[in-house]
Amino acid sequence: MNASESIFLTQAENDKYALLMEIVGLKRDELPVKKRIELSRNNQPLVEDVNLK
Repeated sequence: MNASESIFLTQAENDKYALLMEIVGLKRDELPVKKRIELSRNNQPLVEDVNLK
């Protein structure tokens, strides 16, 4: 997204997005450091999917 683009979210949408980012961060932290480094060096996503159920 360019610096000139903006996203406007309702408070509920913003809360959902914040929760999603928290879950993604926790999933990323569960990966072993060696695996995180390997994925980062290969420009691969650290977290590919999140199940919110």
